[in-house]
Amino acid sequence: MNIYVNSRVLSGPFSGVSRYLKNILSELDDNHPYITCDSDCRGVKGHLWEQLLLPKSLDTGSLLWSPSNTGPLYIKSRHVVTIHDLAPLDNPEWTSFKFRTYYSLLLPRLLKKVDHIITISNFTKSRIIEHAGVNESKISVIYNGVYGGELINYDADTFSEEKIRLGIDKRRYVLSVSSIEPRKNIKGILAAWSKIVDFIDDDIWLVFVGKANPHIFSDIGIKNIPKRVNFVGFVEDRWLPFLYKFSEAFIYVPFYEGFGLPPLEAMSHGSPVITSNCTSLPEVVGNSALLVNPYCIDEIAQGLKSILSDRHLRNEYARKGYEQSNKFSWKSTAEETYSVLMNHT
Repeated sequence: MNIYVNSRVLSGPFSGVSRYLKNILSELDDNHPYITCDSDCRGVKGHLWEQLLLPKSLDTGSLLWSPSNTGPLYIKSRHVVTIHDLAPLDNPEWTSFKFRTYYSLLLPRLLKKVDHIITISNFTKSRIIEHAGVNESKISVIYNGVYGGELINYDADTFSEEKIRLGIDKRRYVLSVSSIEPRKNIKGILAAWSKIVDFIDDDIWLVFVGKANPHIFSDIGIKNIPKRVNFVGFVEDRWLPFLYKFSEAFIYVPFYEGFGLPPLEAMSHGSPVITSNCTSLPEVVGNSALLVNPYCIDEIAQGLKSILSDRHLRNEYARKGYEQSNKFSWKSTAEETYSVLMNHT
């Protein structure tokens, strides 16, 4: 029986979900055969391709894996879908009218029709059960992986030119890596930073990495940027390990996550992490990060100040975080995923 992969997500803008699929496929060797179903259609055309044309390309009796939250409702083959989060259902105010309408119509029906569901955390599993009412035996939790720093040569000289380009040369910095959108709580980080910036070493900056549209600051209610803050925009993947490694700390305090890969990546490169105490994040980071309430600015500020003023605390969280990150690997994620697929062929 053939295993088909609905790889439509790889044709769109690079995202956490496309990285998930790319990493899993790169870890599957010749002993794990599959066939990708590609489409360069986006938007409405992409949805139509997925619902109408993709099912026609599948062999009867085959299996389709849809790895990116969506998939065709009506197909002759067996069907496994990966759900990364249910944010459009849990917090529809964070999405556009078109997006939340489509997903509110599609997701509950899809979750009931598919043969099996893979999800990336027990938190998301609980949200699937609540929204769709499916039996928990129909759901497998397979954590995301992380590529650690053990094979990377952290040569500061190699990174020096990129630091100059980013405007962070000769600066110590707190790093935050995420898309710049409301649920990531950038506004909260900035508010917390403004409370402590005059009480920490004056050579420490707050650096944000993440692609954003030109209107993002007004969209998320930011009018004034505090001092010593640098939004550097998109950074190539090859430079992220260096940014993590040479940071004083990493901060990531979203209101909602289905997994939360950036804190784990930061941990794998030795950066002490401050992150949210809600949704999936405590499940992923355990007791190896400083957990704060993302809705409490004073708590975020105190977490930042504690980490930046206490070298022993930074070193302790860096050590614990690195040990925690070693529990996750993309090789294991890929093998567990393929095993689930084979069990449903």
